[in-house]
Amino acid sequence: MLLSPGQLEDILALKDDEQIKEDVRKELTYQYYSFHPRVDIPEDFEEQTAFIEADPSVVKFAVALGGTGSGKTIAAAAKTVDFLAYNKPPRPRCPFWVIGETYDLACGVCWNEKLFNMIPKSWVIHTAWIDRARNWPAAVLLKDDPLSAHPEIGWILEFKSYAQGRERMQAASIGGYWFNEEAPFSIIEEVQGRCRDYDSPGWADFTPVDIRSPEWQEAYENPPEGWQFFHLNTERNSYINQEWIRRYLARLPEDVRETRRVGAFSSFRGQVFKEWNKKIHVIEPFEIPHDWHRIRGLDFGFNNPFVCLWCAKDHDGRYYVYDEHYQSGQLNAYHVKKIKEREWNDNSPYYGQTYSDHDAQERAELMNLGIHCTPARKNVLLGIEQLRSLLMVQADERPMLYVFKQCENLIREFGSYKWPEGTDRKNPKELPLPVNDHCLDALRYVTHSDAIRLSGPPTAMKRVWQPKESLRFKRSVRERVAFNGNGKNGNGRKD
Repeated sequence: MLLSPGQLEDILALKDDEQIKEDVRKELTYQYYSFHPRVDIPEDFEEQTAFIEADPSVVKFAVALGGTGSGKTIAAAAKTVDFLAYNKPPRPRCPFWVIGETYDLACGVCWNEKLFNMIPKSWVIHTAWIDRARNWPAAVLLKDDPLSAHPEIGWILEFKSYAQGRERMQAASIGGYWFNEEAPFSIIEEVQGRCRDYDSPGWADFTPVDIRSPEWQEAYENPPEGWQFFHLNTERNSYINQEWIRRYLARLPEDVRETRRVGAFSSFRGQVFKEWNKKIHVIEPFEIPHDWHRIRGLDFGFNNPFVCLWCAKDHDGRYYVYDEHYQSGQLNAYHVKKIKEREWNDNSPYYGQTYSDHDAQERAELMNLGIHCTPARKNVLLGIEQLRSLLMVQADERPMLYVFKQCENLIREFGSYKWPEGTDRKNPKELPLPVNDHCLDALRYVTHSDAIRLSGPPTAMKRVWQPKESLRFKRSVRERVAFNGNGKNGNGRKD
């Protein structure tokens, strides 16, 4: 077991040997003993103490989301040293992993800038090196008992880069881990799988800017069991010049200011649908009333997913997306079979159009299989603006668009659909990145086409909806009624 701060104080109080006392005083100069976390102010997104003191037997994955310069990394380092000091390794030579995107982060930042100044040298038996000249360790072997004359190896701090890939994280059993900066979810899943022997805990710290794994947003809004998120506020860090903080935050774009201040996940930089909020727009399913107008949207795909969305519109004009079909790698016959498993009645006046992409062959195949498709209005930017207006909360404190919670793919896409990096749509011709958009395309087809249908001039609607044969028939009836037998109309004039 490592020497704890309490043990050091006991030695100073009880031992008479001056050399021992001097050695203890040197130990106390390490930052670990002088570091004191800030007082928590949860209502101001300040939870440094709560993050450090989160019980690892209960909070299996603690995530510190902090602004720039908020002290999140020093907090994660202090939490690491606390864990190593007060928890006996589950076996001798048990690894604890420190993981960064690169070795520059894992070794250069986590070790050189933080842990090296926090872990007393008396705790260390041996160091294996990646680059000794740069003080980059591959592993730091810690004593199981610093007071023993012949200590054994207890914890082994091992430094990893997730740029090595998931494969380099396999086939190990570890006692804990620390992720510095955002890690891909595939790496997190692999590392957490290495903890199964001892139900080992872990933690992470990062500022959620330019998130690459959309699963982070989902986990933040609906934390998996054992996960907990904590915020750290840059403005509460007294070690940073407050005037610098003020100037720094003032020059940031509004949509990233809160991310850089308190690590807020609420709006990603470049996110298209900033109005989207799962707590507002995602609702529990209910039975759709029979007299609500129903519409479907189709986005064709084979390698990409084929999507069908079922939408209903209430008497106030609010849309409810109540079901989805989302599948790749299948032929149209398969999709039609799945679509027909859901209720739909083409003969009912309450069931409207199925708006789709414009591919003529796809529409013809679906028509042949029993699903008639109407080519949708496809202007991307106008469709996005239409959806954004529907997501906005109205005067009655409700949006004009809801999504049933079982529509998981649409919900995921709303949170991850983004403008190209670095633009945030400064170029009015810029289109969002064509990824994570298949459900959103189908929904755009529904809402934008339906809005155009309702707002178009009546004459135009007749041309769209009325077959030519019907128009010719009505004209012939009018002519027979209006003309008499001698070729004159009812007013006695030649037509």
